[in-house]
Amino acid sequence: PPIPTPTPEPTLPGPGTLTGRVEYDGRWLGQGHILVQLFRRLGGQCVTSTLWTTASGDYAFGGLTEGDFYLRVWLNPTEHPGEPLPYDLVAWYDTNGDGQPDTLAVPRGGQGNAGTIALHDPPSATVRGTIHYSGRQSNQHWLTVRAMGGPEGRQMLAETSCLACGGAYTLPVMANSFSVHAWLDANDNGVVDWPDPTGYYDPDKLGYPAGITPAKSREPGASVSGCDFGLSDPPPPDRSWVNPVWGPTVEGGQVMALAARNDVSGTLFAINGMSNADGGVGLGYTAYSHVLRSTDGGATWRTVFTSLWDLRGLAVQGDEVIAVGAGGWNMDLVAVSHDGGLYWTVTFTSTWMAPGWYGLRTVAIDPVSPLTVLAAGWQANNSMDCYSGLILRSDDGGASWTQVLKTAQTCSGAGESEFRALAIDPTQHTTVLAAGAVVLEDRSVGVIYRSDDGGTNWTRISSSTEVAAFTTLQFDPLTPTLLYAGAEARDGQSGRRRERRFYDGWDEGLLWCSRDGGRNWERCYDRAGLYASAGSGGQLYAATAVSVHRARSSASVEWEKAGSLPSSAGAIRALLADPSIPGRVYAGTDREGVYVSDDFGVTWRRSSAGMRTVVVPQQMAVDPGDNARFFVAGGALGGFATTDDGATWSQIGTGAGWYAVAIDPSDRQRALAGLIGHPSASLLRSEDDGSSWIPVSVTLTAGYRNSPPGIRTIAFSPSSPRVVYAGGQDRVEWQDHAALLRSADGGRTFTQLAGPAGSYRVQCLAVQPSDDSVLVAAADWTTPAGDRVGALWYSSDRGLTWERTFSPGSFRTVAFDPAHPQVVYAAGGPVVKSTDGGRTWAILREGRVAGGDVALDPLRPEWVYNVGLKVFDLSTDGGASWARYGFSGFQWNDMEVMPGRLTVTNLNGVQRLYLGGPGVFVGERPAP
Repeated sequence: PPIPTPTPEPTLPGPGTLTGRVEYDGRWLGQGHILVQLFRRLGGQCVTSTLWTTASGDYAFGGLTEGDFYLRVWLNPTEHPGEPLPYDLVAWYDTNGDGQPDTLAVPRGGQGNAGTIALHDPPSATVRGTIHYSGRQSNQHWLTVRAMGGPEGRQMLAETSCLACGGAYTLPVMANSFSVHAWLDANDNGVVDWPDPTGYYDPDKLGYPAGITPAKSREPGASVSGCDFGLSDPPPPDRSWVNPVWGPTVEGGQVMALAARNDVSGTLFAINGMSNADGGVGLGYTAYSHVLRSTDGGATWRTVFTSLWDLRGLAVQGDEVIAVGAGGWNMDLVAVSHDGGLYWTVTFTSTWMAPGWYGLRTVAIDPVSPLTVLAAGWQANNSMDCYSGLILRSDDGGASWTQVLKTAQTCSGAGESEFRALAIDPTQHTTVLAAGAVVLEDRSVGVIYRSDDGGTNWTRISSSTEVAAFTTLQFDPLTPTLLYAGAEARDGQSGRRRERRFYDGWDEGLLWCSRDGGRNWERCYDRAGLYASAGSGGQLYAATAVSVHRARSSASVEWEKAGSLPSSAGAIRALLADPSIPGRVYAGTDREGVYVSDDFGVTWRRSSAGMRTVVVPQQMAVDPGDNARFFVAGGALGGFATTDDGATWSQIGTGAGWYAVAIDPSDRQRALAGLIGHPSASLLRSEDDGSSWIPVSVTLTAGYRNSPPGIRTIAFSPSSPRVVYAGGQDRVEWQDHAALLRSADGGRTFTQLAGPAGSYRVQCLAVQPSDDSVLVAAADWTTPAGDRVGALWYSSDRGLTWERTFSPGSFRTVAFDPAHPQVVYAAGGPVVKSTDGGRTWAILREGRVAGGDVALDPLRPEWVYNVGLKVFDLSTDGGASWARYGFSGFQWNDMEVMPGRLTVTNLNGVQRLYLGGPGVFVGERPAP
């Protein structure tokens, strides 16, 4: 048969091509770059792009597959990474001019043409008006007026703010159309939420923001006047849910970092956090941090970024602002702003590498190439008993990070390896120094590393056994070969912690100098250290915990003490010499925010307007006859009281370091408070509803640095309210011991008891409801192997002798069932239960509830609540089974909050839950 002729293969056309042109001639000409991008679908990944500096030009994309594309032209004037910001100019391929992106077909083997896309600056307008507010909130907060536009009116185009003001405003806007909104930041957290009064320009009372369109011509200078409107208080929160009552707060708070813009005089940034619960006065730990900005030399401060986690380091270079945190697992550790602090993006969390715990302490931006950033701190294993020093580098402005140095991991009680400081040579920006500590032969040693290639390779150039750690690095601005390093003085012991928490009355530090660019170091001052900063004219300052020193000459080692801050401020946590104003110095403090000196550090004035800190409750005591009246022990920030359910707060007592508070169940006017860090006044008593407090005659031994004495827990006997127990920590013959006290007269006088044998601290205790001689306590003790662990203890003779009944475990709460005196619960890590009064225990929940707490409904004690990290659970059968209480956690500023203390009341048919977090949270519902 004939052989069929094969059909020839079809000839396929080659890849398609897309061409076009961009034209721009506006205010950003010559600044930044233009990016042309192709997308297969809106909101999808960019397929390809091309980039050039801001000028008109042609572009061409080759090798495209057949199909439809979306084309976006974006003018990025500040060259920031990530997606466009509101002030960027963005235009899509839009053939019909309806403002919606249209698809652009590219045939296979053919050519598509997008024509010319013109970028235009929006018209310039000035909006003027008056804001009116009269409501229940104080007006002593930041008032912000914003122009909103873009898709659905959610894009912020411009804003203006003032502190404790009202009346007229002027707002320059560059946009085709916009609306005007205003809000009063009543809780000073930098975001719009309850209880912030809000409002918008709505002259026709339509119930939604009125659109404002400037003059249709593109001539600048259009004016829109008479945009007057008022602010309204939000409705009260729904108490059927757990919601914040926004208090108590204090002005100032704990400032952990300070930084200034060198190119804009008077613009400063600060990290402000909350003093945490772990131990006493002057804690070196913050949580729920804020980044604040001042544009008037520190006179007023405004929150520009809020983080759930613990920010520590801060760097500013032009419009680049970066904050880094010391956290743990799954925490936000880097936040970046590319526009001077207006918009922020979290770019790095500790989940990016292998499992473990991470903390960043310091950050530095390359002054020549601001997209190059270095961050340093520590990395630990999951149990946080082994540490390494860690340095990361980013080459894209903080969007992505690479590990460039990790020191050997150490698992020694002698100290914890970490980096505390970074410095980039201002004249040779590829030279970088890092300082911190490593553990060598069971001894913490200060170390300094050097890199000459921008942080890729590192060499240890200095180590000193005279110090436990180097804490700061500073190049002399006039003589860059001259460097200074603050140092943590060795205290005679080999060990050190990552945090030195108790500074009151302790003013130590060493200053080290290098005259050859950091290659060789020598000690140059014995009375200053920890923090060093050089300001205008090369004036050098150094600070320890409570005092500031200055150099008579930057070229010499002659130093003198300048001045000290008031003791009420707590320890100095950060020091900054103003880069443009001679003689001006800023100090960040533990309890009162920022202090400023204009005479080279001799005298100081407080400068914390607009800077507020929400108190973290360590314990809450609710009036058994009035749920709207309760006390809060606020840790390092003191004691607070409310009589109107948290609407207003008053500070009670004197001094800081409140860690326990209890109301006498038989006399609601009587209350006791336990303090830490005040040996001569560790207990206070009030007989007048908390209006005044007097010391109880109990004297504990003065503590030693990280071991302050004090009372952590107070328990009235339910069956004999005149009997009161108190527990905490004491120091006897240079050894930590449990402090245990008993009163038989309602707290007027106390007798000291021995406490559990071998225990060094009583964390909490409870008295059996029917027998005041039976106690259960959670007390930390030292094992025969020398390990410090938590344990539960039982006493049946009023605390004279004790039996350890459960260990190990970290416990912070002990609660008896008021209806069944033999039933008792304890929680902290695991949740455990005893049915024989505390002699034996069964584990209800493993240690998955880190830092957890339990509380029982007083009238239905089989209803048990358990809160902790990402846990808010309820058992209605005494802990046999658990269910999520409506949600996995509770929220604050759209962030999940870790609960702290928990209290439950049942009064007049209403069950109430009080939780400690960033402030006090309250929820209520019909009693079970």
